[in-house]
Amino acid sequence: MCCFLVFRYLLRDWVQRKAMAYPKFVIIEKAIASEGLPFVALIRVAPYPFPLFNLLFAASSVSFWTFSLGTMIAQFKVCIVTSL
Repeated sequence: MCCFLVFRYLLRDWVQRKAMAYPKFVIIEKAIASEGLPFVALIRVAPYPFPLFNLLFAASSVSFWTFSLGTMIAQFKVCIVTSL
């Protein structure tokens, strides 16, 4: 959560300027804006590096609470699956 906040308030403008040059980022941003919570939860369950997606979500329009809730849902599922 701290990384999200640091990225959101210190690096968001820089990341958005760099990322807008890539059409795929624009498509992902639209998907996040329309379906924030399920998108965050699904990405968190996938085996992608957390810091990279902390930066992506911080640069997007997803709210802190949507990011937090999606991360908690995914972590709960990961804990259950790995403990079995």
